Amino acid sequence: MSEKFEIIGRVDLIETIAVGNRIREIRRLREMYGHGSWRKLKGLALVAFADGTIRPSSFTGMKHMGLAGGS
Repeated sequence: MSEKFEIIGRVDLIETIAVGNRIREIRRLREMYGHGSWRKLKGLALVAFADGTIRPSSFTGMKHMGLAGGS
């Protein structure tokens, strides 16, 4: 089931929940987007749904930190 929603404002209370090889999809991420320092993050944001309700919701995602010392 897929709902349409819009994130209102910013994602706050961001914390790292996995790093590097502790991320299950690390192989696919590295093949698609390159090596570097990958982080799996979670955070909280207000979300407006298509039916007009607004409520806090948690989000997870990946962030590529890039290669140290690279250009």
